Amino acid sequence: MTTQLTETDDLRHQLESLLAELQRRSESSGRLALKCSDGSYAFLEPDEIRWVDALRNYVRINASSREYLVRQPIHELEERLDGRFVRIHRSTIVNSTRVEAIERRKHGDFVVVLDSGERLNVSRGYRAGVDAILHSGGLDVLSPAS
Repeated sequence: MTTQLTETDDLRHQLESLLAELQRRSESSGRLALKCSDGSYAFLEPDEIRWVDALRNYVRINASSREYLVRQPIHELEERLDGRFVRIHRSTIVNSTRVEAIERRKHGDFVVVLDSGERLNVSRGYRAGVDAILHSGGLDVLSPAS
């Protein structure tokens, strides 16, 4: 029984080492290696990601092709993303290259409109994210319809 446990531990260690090496190689090429909640791995180009939202200890990555659920705090994923990704809410990060418009609502609130038509609220504490998007993309802020 002990021999079987040792072999299992050895296999687990080899698999973890292999996965770590795949992740390192993937990220050195610019792709993100993500361990999904179902145990699978996804390798994404940052351009594929539209936006990310936090769900307690998980993040949901909304990509061009599908959504990925990853067990990782949003702040850890944010550190792995490059400068085109902007935090617009405590629980939301957006790919600024996917922003089509920024709408100003009544009372000074903002909504980010993505090229997919999705609308994401900007919280007041992350309003600097709107400025970063405006400066990086040359976008205009639309006023609310009267």
